[in-house]
Amino acid sequence: MHYRTATLSDLDHVVDAWKALSREQHEHGSFIDPEASEASMHDLLGRRIVDESVIIVEEHGTLLGFVCVRCADFRGRRNANIGFIEYLYVDPDFRGEGIGGELLTLGEERLFEQGADILELDVFESNDVAVSFYDDRGYSVSRYRMRKGVEK
Repeated sequence: MHYRTATLSDLDHVVDAWKALSREQHEHGSFIDPEASEASMHDLLGRRIVDESVIIVEEHGTLLGFVCVRCADFRGRRNANIGFIEYLYVDPDFRGEGIGGELLTLGEERLFEQGADILELDVFESNDVAVSFYDDRGYSVSRYRMRKGVEK
């Protein structure tokens, strides 16, 4: 397996992986339509790649997973730069091999290089596997996002 910073030639494969991640998140309450969001995600992930904020893992030219990060400079308004783990995905056929942990570590290192003081990410509460994964790596709940359906 080979970990490296993504290039624009990887963009279509990263978008396809993001679409797979988005589909998986439906079982946990996501409302994102991966096909309807494809063009906007192509643009966003393309910008992250140009910023060197996407790291991929591949084997024999096949993308096995990726992490996408973003560092927000809040200095002047807050006392910290917040680094966000925006997306982390590993192909289901390769889970349990340590790829996710390595991608997370590489993403964290990239955020520290970009000046992050604090790291944050979002995970669906019902995604027990992901919650446990991040908990085991030192992440803890810092806020709750609550949801309510609207009657029409």
